[in-house]
Amino acid sequence: MNFIIKKFLRVYTGYLLLIPGFFIACQTDHASFQLSSERLSLPIVFVHGTLASGDTYATQFQRFSSNNYEEGLMFTYDWNTLNMANSVGLLDNFVNSVLLKTGKSKVILVGHSAGGTLIYNYCNDALRADKVDKYIQLGSNKQSKPAGNNGQIPTLNIWSTDDQVVSGDSITGAVNVKLNALDHYQIATHSLVFIEMYKFITGDLPQSNEIIPLNNCTLGGRVVSLGENSLVSGATVQIYEVDPTTGYRINSVPDTTLVPDANGWWGPVDAKKSAYYEFELRKSGDPNFRVVHYYREPVLRNNPWIYLRAFPPAGSTIGFLLNNLPKDDMQSVVAVFSSNQAIINGRDLLKIDGYTLSIPSLTAANQTTIALFLYDEGDCKTSLDSKLIFSFLPFLKGADVFFQTNTKATISLEFNGRNLNVPNWKSGSEGVIIPVFD
Repeated sequence: MNFIIKKFLRVYTGYLLLIPGFFIACQTDHASFQLSSERLSLPIVFVHGTLASGDTYATQFQRFSSNNYEEGLMFTYDWNTLNMANSVGLLDNFVNSVLLKTGKSKVILVGHSAGGTLIYNYCNDALRADKVDKYIQLGSNKQSKPAGNNGQIPTLNIWSTDDQVVSGDSITGAVNVKLNALDHYQIATHSLVFIEMYKFITGDLPQSNEIIPLNNCTLGGRVVSLGENSLVSGATVQIYEVDPTTGYRINSVPDTTLVPDANGWWGPVDAKKSAYYEFELRKSGDPNFRVVHYYREPVLRNNPWIYLRAFPPAGSTIGFLLNNLPKDDMQSVVAVFSSNQAIINGRDLLKIDGYTLSIPSLTAANQTTIALFLYDEGDCKTSLDSKLIFSFLPFLKGADVFFQTNTKATISLEFNGRNLNVPNWKSGSEGVIIPVFD
């Protein structure tokens, strides 16, 4: 265990140097640029940061589509942020595939945190730079010039004064936007960031910076391994509508059963307005595969970027750590995920079954906690003590919370006035519970 943790720390410590940064608008320095009709309909490729996936940008996708940006022109690039081998070459392959699919000659690249550094390195070559119309850097490192081998790519650089992960700064020759009061993750997800991106891409203000609801919408997404974004062969996705007051399934059989395609994508499927859904990820015939139950808030409009993360194999760095989670039919294991912001003590309120989790030891601002793994280590009591093993990981924390499974019950969660209710599945035979606050 110590060897694997030390190996992870070497990888992560080196990689922190690549991660970008954080927060809400107070200063803008706009350069002028010429627009062409083609630029208003170019494909956008979004690249996530460390331990993340393409769903980082799901709300931004919905904001762009709310403002009539064509859904088929937006793409997510998923990469293994713990293994940088040939990362530039793999991104180039993806850009080429997008250009081939759309018939366009250039793309717009958007990178958050480490994804920004990947894109900046990608553009440091004349042939690759020629494929890029614009570059948007979100919460990433200060650079000496705009993107491109000669700094020729129009660059929007957004960072926050409150970034607790990376200290951003102005880039000479770029369009620079300094924001305040947003956490590191919000630099990728916030509506103020959307406004700046939309202006930079189109030359106009958006009609709305909100997600405009649709009466009829669809859901889709991707199945990948947590942290590494590897493909998960043989998995199936079962979708159930659930009772929002209990979290339990309305029907015993799934509304839909889906087999992801060769690249892990599933859907689209129709979604009911205001309905709550459970997404169950399982893999028949594999006793080592942990079933995962995802619960989400109702969807407002089309969302093709609902990611379902499987636990990686035990031999991988993340897989080894997650393999320590209990497989115990006497308790539930719950991993609370905040998909659009960190959970920060003093700013946010997160409760589960009456216990307040947004406390300094778990959600201090400098921890930038995105997900909390909640389980008991054997005494059947809740102490809220921080789990040491998660201290070696960025953005993830663990806490001692006991959820009994002797009787059927509902686990109730509240995050900043929003509520999710989930069943107390047995962690051994029935799987791990992941409530997601959008």
